Amino acid sequence: MGGEFKMEHIFENVDRMKPNDKLHSEKENYLNCWWRIQITRCNDDFKVGMCSRRRSGQESRKLQADLDMIISSGSDNRMTARLNDAVFEPSAGYCSQGKDIFKWGSVVDFLADGCLKVEVRVNITGSVVAPPISNGMDEFRQERYVNVRSFIDKYAPDKRSETIKQQLPNNITQNSPKNSSIKSVRFSPTPSQFARSYSFRKRVTALESEKNSVSSEIESIADMVKQLSLINDSMARETEQIAKVNVRQEGIRQARRQDESSPSFKKSEPLLSPPTTAKANFGREGTRQVRRQDDTTPGITKSEPISPLGHGSIMQARRLEEVWKHPPRRPKAYQLDQSPPEHQADLLKFLEVRYEKSIVTDANVDLLLQFAIRKSDLVVLDKCETFLMLKSRKSISELLKIAMEFSLEALKIHCLSKITTLDQVTSVISDLTLSGLDRSLLEALMSRTLKLK
Repeated sequence: MGGEFKMEHIFENVDRMKPNDKLHSEKENYLNCWWRIQITRCNDDFKVGMCSRRRSGQESRKLQADLDMIISSGSDNRMTARLNDAVFEPSAGYCSQGKDIFKWGSVVDFLADGCLKVEVRVNITGSVVAPPISNGMDEFRQERYVNVRSFIDKYAPDKRSETIKQQLPNNITQNSPKNSSIKSVRFSPTPSQFARSYSFRKRVTALESEKNSVSSEIESIADMVKQLSLINDSMARETEQIAKVNVRQEGIRQARRQDESSPSFKKSEPLLSPPTTAKANFGREGTRQVRRQDDTTPGITKSEPISPLGHGSIMQARRLEEVWKHPPRRPKAYQLDQSPPEHQADLLKFLEVRYEKSIVTDANVDLLLQFAIRKSDLVVLDKCETFLMLKSRKSISELLKIAMEFSLEALKIHCLSKITTLDQVTSVISDLTLSGLDRSLLEALMSRTLKLK
């Protein structure tokens, strides 16, 4: 069997190879055998060769071939080496044959972006059929079968032994000795044939994947820390607002206690039921007593309304009757009918954001902050501040102006952290000079300038 064929492959990351590292090309089928190109760094030498292995189901052959190995690069550097009478022995794995081309220090002259192009031309000059490969277990099995038969012939000469003899192979039966003794059988552990050797390319891929996973974990941890800081800031602001409300309510309670303890304070009389229900509330006996007291009071006729308690004046009873006939109406929380249309539209936008029917944008954030401060709504205030820190497209000067106008301390700290150059500090000061600089903001900008210098 003879023939010729050519293989070529471009190897990547050759400049990262370490001593004893090997790189292989993809396997290809030629002349009923698998072939692949192999490059090896042997300490200070660079070796190029071919690997051959028989295909499953094909007969084992010993091949003899001439190899022409060509190395080229993008800069037209080219080197050719020849290996005559290379012998590829039949084996269970790949049989490699190659030659040292040049020193490892000269490989830089043939690389283009870390890649090396290798071409190998194979000319099969001879082929011999080789005997089948033995795995070293046939002799062991044969010896075991011989020992079993000798044991049966010596110690179990009955009908059952004939059945066992029929199950043994014929060649073992014919070659078994007549007077053989039982030999000890040892089961020695064989070396593992499934040891895996990872190539240089797999090692580089594993390192890159590990690097990507570590970087993604670092980014996720940074996002979590940022979210936790925002949550802590919002909780601190809400706690401060609640404390202010509690202090204000406690002051109102103390003022009421002082008014009640003063001698000039007079409690308001309870509302009385209408005169038409006086008889039902007090009963017959109470009605008689009221009538007797009213009859004895000078200036009262029977046609005038009667006070249920009997000791009040006629004008007080009439006022109570008017209150029951026409009770006062309670004012509504939001009276949209009495407000101008512009105010109604702004209030509707605020309510939509408050109940998550709309979102905060750069166009409506100023309006929402005004309503949130006016109505002490911490939910909308937190939404606006979070939007300005994470999603707003406003400049740093505009964000600082909003932070000073609505006293948003977290937004101011966030903007100061974004200032990294002296030019940014100069532009912020020039933009905010007309609108007025807060003293604390000016001090923070000056300290930032000193750190940048």
